[in-house]
Amino acid sequence: TATGQVITSDEFENLNRDLTYISPNGKLLAITRYEQSVGTVQLLDIAQKKIIKKLTGIRDSSISLLSFSKDNRYMAAKAGKSILLYDLTTLEYVKTFYS
Repeated sequence: TATGQVITSDEFENLNRDLTYISPNGKLLAITRYEQSVGTVQLLDIAQKKIIKKLTGIRDSSISLLSFSKDNRYMAAKAGKSILLYDLTTLEYVKTFYS
C-alpha cells in the first residue's frame, strides 16, 4: 500500500460472493466462504501462496465480518448473531460468544 504497486496476483474461484481480509502483520489472507450450509474461513499464507487452515463457523450462517487482533494472535468472525474466536498461533477454535 505504501507504493501503490501490485506485488503479486493469483486466481481464486468464486470470489464474487467471498470477503477477503489481510492480517495486520501482512502474513495471512483470510477468505470467508459459505460452503455446504456452513460459513468457513480459509487462511492463506501469503508468502507461500497456499491454504494453511480452513476454519468452520456456524451451521446455516455465513460469516459476515472478520477482524484480527493487533498482535495477530486472535481472529474474530461474526456469524449470524454470534462471534467466534480463533487462536492464530495454534490455528484452533477458542470460543463462541452469543448475543
